[in-house]
Amino acid sequence: MDRLTISEAFAARFGHTCEALARAPGRVNLIGEHTDYNDGYVLPIALEFCTWVGCARRRDGVTRAVSLDLADEQSWPLDDWNAEEHPHWTSYVAGVADLLRRRGAPLDGFDLLIQSEVPVGGGLSSSAALEVAAALALTSISGVSLAPAELADLCRQAEHAFAGVPCGIMDQYVSVLGRADTAFLLDCRSRTYEHIPFFYSGRRRGQ
Repeated sequence: MDRLTISEAFAARFGHTCEALARAPGRVNLIGEHTDYNDGYVLPIALEFCTWVGCARRRDGVTRAVSLDLADEQSWPLDDWNAEEHPHWTSYVAGVADLLRRRGAPLDGFDLLIQSEVPVGGGLSSSAALEVAAALALTSISGVSLAPAELADLCRQAEHAFAGVPCGIMDQYVSVLGRADTAFLLDCRSRTYEHIPFFYSGRRRGQ
């Protein structure tokens, strides 16, 4: 999966050019289960498995979102997403878009295409990967700039308010701030973090 593949799939599906591409990784946690929402320490790593999002602006106040993995397309007025009328995966997209607009993002509708390598329901934080990738793409097309921690907090808020999941901060933070070949040591109380060298199977990827 790469940028060219996502761009081509976007153009084929929507009939116009993709304006922004973003990706965000899933994660696996090494130490600190259930401690992130209790202000403890966690040590996750960002995975090579990523969620890709391509998007482009619309001017009619409508959101169209396609999940290639779920073979599903949904649309709704940007001001009127309803959890009872749309499948759960749309809550992550709708939540991020709504919170960005509350921060002044000039979004007047958008087309968005999702393709993910992160297994849904596999405990690898597919939801945070989708939220972060969607947020990165939508900030790009709207010209909004958020610091990494702000973006992670916005995505966490979207999961709370729209998906109904009272998660801690670990998943979104490592999806935004994780790096290759490192573990991510996060103090969930102070929000301070450190990248710790960590190589899969004792060797770097590709060796």
